[in-house]
Amino acid sequence: MWVKDGIVYSSERGIGVVVLDVGNEKWGATPEKPELVATSATKSGNTREVYPYFSAKTGKTYLCLGDEVMNRRGRAPASSITQRGGVPQVAAGYTHIIDFTDPKNPKNVARYENPEFGSHDIVVENDIPYQAYCDGGMRIVDVSGELRGNLQKQGREIAVVKPYDPEGFTTNAPYTMNVMPYEGQVLFTDFNSGLSTITLKPKERPVP
Repeated sequence: MWVKDGIVYSSERGIGVVVLDVGNEKWGATPEKPELVATSATKSGNTREVYPYFSAKTGKTYLCLGDEVMNRRGRAPASSITQRGGVPQVAAGYTHIIDFTDPKNPKNVARYENPEFGSHDIVVENDIPYQAYCDGGMRIVDVSGELRGNLQKQGREIAVVKPYDPEGFTTNAPYTMNVMPYEGQVLFTDFNSGLSTITLKPKERPVP
């Protein structure tokens, strides 16, 4: 759940995202008397994460909704994460990008989808989502400009970090849970390897 400008954005699994006014002047509600603004469902019925984001470049408000399906058929059960050295856990799902400029008319405009992995936490800064992507590691994506289709197939990935750790709770098995950009660094936590931090640097162009 996130609260921004007196509006609560809450991920509610099968319902999708629920948006409440708890103090925004537009709808006149208060924390004592909240008002329902809108709901927006996803096809998966497994909405685990929501992050509201205003793009200064487009003037639009977006919601990034993260699916989290805890298991994929024929793969490791969720209970395996309680056993040191057990079978690596896997997840499924993807990130939905909703144009929420008009809360009464939300539009699902794009997605970031890699069928091998599942979404977890998301934070967006300066048109860049930083995503904890379960067994897919930590993923950073460009969401500037026009958004439509699957961004994963459009060359928009800025960086992918999979924290393989031979001494991890489960050996060499990324399962990234949280992510946060902070003063030029990106911090992320992984179930099997703990807390990591990286610095993003521009790609060096090869000398012709």
